[in-house]
Amino acid sequence: MLILLLAFFCPSGHSLADDDALAARVAELEARLEKVEQLLDEQYSDDRWKDNVLWSRIKTGMSESDVRKILGDPARKEQAVFMTWYYHEKSNVHSYVWFDEGKVLGWEGRFK
Repeated sequence: MLILLLAFFCPSGHSLADDDALAARVAELEARLEKVEQLLDEQYSDDRWKDNVLWSRIKTGMSESDVRKILGDPARKEQAVFMTWYYHEKSNVHSYVWFDEGKVLGWEGRFK
């Protein structure tokens, strides 16, 4: 009876070596993905704020670092009542994010 229970709950051919191999493969793929993301960040960091889809990912309450990961570094920053990050080099009318105490309060992202 014990043999039947073991056979039922322990699939044949499965071993800890398989688990270790899978874990190693996942770690390898995660490292490769991180390298690809880093290359993309370096290649498109200056212009990625021009992608309207990325602006749709901004949410109220996000941190400054979250916004930086999505849009990259702003062209300029201004501190008045709120901290404002401007992404368009010349315009104050669009492509900005307002922060209050380091959290997104509002934004206008549009690039044509």
